Amino acid sequence: MPITPEQRDRLDRLMNERRLELGLTWREVAARAGRSYEALRLLRTGPGGINELTAVQFARALGWQPRSILDVLSDGSPAVADDVAVADDRPEVVRRHWGDDGVKAIWAIDTMPPGTKEGLVLAYLEQQEEREQQARAAG
Repeated sequence: MPITPEQRDRLDRLMNERRLELGLTWREVAARAGRSYEALRLLRTGPGGINELTAVQFARALGWQPRSILDVLSDGSPAVADDVAVADDRPEVVRRHWGDDGVKAIWAIDTMPPGTKEGLVLAYLEQQEEREQQARAAG
């Protein structure tokens, strides 16, 4: 299936939003799909078309209905799968503070192992708490 640059950009944006919503790295999405990171990168950024089986595998990895990626490429919207439970394997501290943009940004770093990211999240949250205490003391 040939894809325009605009369709590819939209697909990449929607996939990224869903990935962040689930707290996954791109490598984790690829692993859930049973595909390589390179296959995922090609799906998201091209060049070339998209194989239907590949689209279904990555849609499922994101907890979407199987045809969601193909729907997005046809100017539709992805649909969250009713029958697929997507495991939330983020550490408790990350889940508890998921509303914080800083925590989301740290967790989205693909090149850092989860244990290192968790430590960075903890350090970030401690720093935020110190800043709040200083602001209360000064104010």
